[in-house]
Amino acid sequence: MEITMNNEIEHIRTEVRKFFNQDNKLNVTHLDYSENGLYYYTKELYKQDAPDKNWIVCKVIIRDRKTDEKIMEYITNFEDKYICACWISKNGNDYLFLPEALEGQSVVDISQRQLYSFYSQEDTFTWKSIYPSMDRNKIAVDGFLNDGTNELRVYDIADVTQLPYRLLYKETNFIHEAGCSFELWENNNTIVFCQKGRNLTRVKV
Repeated sequence: MEITMNNEIEHIRTEVRKFFNQDNKLNVTHLDYSENGLYYYTKELYKQDAPDKNWIVCKVIIRDRKTDEKIMEYITNFEDKYICACWISKNGNDYLFLPEALEGQSVVDISQRQLYSFYSQEDTFTWKSIYPSMDRNKIAVDGFLNDGTNELRVYDIADVTQLPYRLLYKETNFIHEAGCSFELWENNNTIVFCQKGRNLTRVKV
């Protein structure tokens, strides 16, 4: 399934920068290490100087664990309780999936020190949990739309810095309260998830 949308990430960045105040730092939250333990990121919360709403954003800072050198930093347009993140090692490189925009897609290429992001109002899917396949060429993502609909999606990340990712599969009405949950990658082409009533379903993706 191909997705053809305009990338609106610069609009998000402009809005964040407009109200960002370095003096409004709230706290620093926990560390999260890469798969190989060579890198980590921290999250710092800031209150935006937006007059009409209580807007909290999060600065993500990625560092080398051995030297503590800062590799990359960027600011999300949402607070840390909504953050969905996953480190993967692929082809000898490390990547961090952590969206810059709440309903967007982002990946940091650590070796290139480059952030790739995509956001479009046409797709309101917010990521909650990420499950990479064993070969790291696909990810299953558990999340929800802004109308409250829960979904399980599978994306092709063979070209990990090419966003938006190609959608391979989508399961709608994936409601946790009704017993739905992602279980595992049975192999690189098959996911197993639990539907309502605790019935296991296998799907080729």
